[in-house]
Parts: sequence; structure tokens; C-alpha cells
Amino acid sequence: MTRATPMPPEERRASLIEATLPLLLTHGPSLTTKQVAEAAGVAEGTIFRAFPSLGDLIDATTREAFSAERLRAEITAIAPGDSLLKKTETALTVLMQRMGEIRNLLHTVHHGSGLAGDSPGFDTARRTRGLNQRNVVDQRGGCLRDELDARRQELDAWLLEQLEPHIDELAATPQEYIELLRTLALGHVLNHDAALTVETLAQLALHGAGKAS
Repeated sequence: MTRATPMPPEERRASLIEATLPLLLTHGPSLTTKQVAEAAGVAEGTIFRAFPSLGDLIDATTREAFSAERLRAEITAIAPGDSLLKKTETALTVLMQRMGEIRNLLHTVHHGSGLAGDSPGFDTARRTRGLNQRNVVDQRGGCLRDELDARRQELDAWLLEQLEPHIDELAATPQEYIELLRTLALGHVLNHDAALTVETLAQLALHGAGKAS
């Protein structure tokens, strides 16, 4: 493997986090340092010069995934469309994607005690901290809940901003409509065999399932 180009420590950490996030969403608790190294184009040892253990890298990646800066960058890049239908489709897409990512990341957090990728020789510090793993997860989970609550409020504010021009087209308030879309998105994410498309869900959200009389 070609040696990684030297980077300042913070840039190296950020690069590893960006390489880790899509892997974490795909592999969850079975993520390995070898997979991260291959995705980042570095030797495994480079990972542990930036992070004490794979668990620390996963913690940093999870915090980044739930950060206000990342959410702001994601929604800034979205073209929501002009019509209420298109904005409904956009809202459902964003909510589904975010809920799916949150589910996968929290699954990894709560199963972090058995990470497959803490390579022998590098995870001694992690294993000898003398901390009860359940307490670590509980403390981390409490912090993550606060972050998730904050991101939900920020995403709701963005969705409200998109819906405000269409208030006269809605029989419900914009906030009620967002709650409906959130409910539909969550149900779709939890139903692994869901066949309904975003377009169909948007039509149902706007017009219901009954035939027009």
C-alpha cells in the first residue's frame, strides 16, 4: 500500500472520519480497521496514530454525523422544488435518509463493546480503562439524545421554512403536516419490505387514499 501523504493531525482525523461514516452505516458493529484503512488509502497504523482505538474513531464519526454543521451543509445543498408536492417528496426523502442513518449509527453505539475491528496490539488502552461498558454507553447515549433532539428541531425549522409559502394549500398546520411526514417516513424505514415509493407516499400524504367524489 502506498504510504499516506503526511497531513496535519486534524486534517488526518477529519479524513478518517469521512472515510469511516459510509462504512459505519453499511457494516455497523462489524466494521474493521482494515476496511477503514482501505477506504481511506492509509495503513492501519495510521488510524491509531490519529485515534487511540477503533471505538474512539467510531465515537468521533458518530458525533460528526449528528453535528449541526453537517446537517446545515446537507440541507443547504438540497433543492426542495417549488410545488408542495415536490417539497413533500423532498421532506420524505430527507427524513427517511436521516432516520435510517440514525438507526444504523445508534445500533453500532449500543453494540460497541464487541467491535470487530479493534485490532490486537492497538486496543489495549480501550480495554484497560477500568470503566463499566454499560455506563459508557449510557453516558454516550444521553449525550447523543441531546444532539438528536437539537438536530430534529433544526430540521423541523428548515421544513417549516419550506412549507410556509404553501400554508393555504394545507388543511393542517405546517407543523402537523411535518409530523405526518415524519410518521410516514419512520414507518417506511422500520418496514424493511415497504414497497411504497416516495412519490406514492407524497401523493397519499397530500391527497389521502380515498377516491375523489
